[in-house]
Amino acid sequence: ILDNWVKGTKVSVSAPQGTFTYERLRDAKTVIGVAGGSGITPFRALAKSIANGDEDFNLILLYGSRTQADALFQEEFKEIAGKQ
Repeated sequence: ILDNWVKGTKVSVSAPQGTFTYERLRDAKTVIGVAGGSGITPFRALAKSIANGDEDFNLILLYGSRTQADALFQEEFKEIAGKQ
């Protein structure tokens, strides 16, 4: 994003819709997820599925919290990232 987007770049995003699954025929091979606070939870499940070999796609996750201490599942994500 930092290397390729410029002011005015159009981006397609969707709001939360109550379903959170990866569909190979619908979704790109690389998914960029944006989450804040407890919104990280579905991405945690996706990351675990990728790490376990149940899903075959790349997940780039942009996650924000008020403080680093407030960031949920930090150690789990570090462990999952270490498996890749």
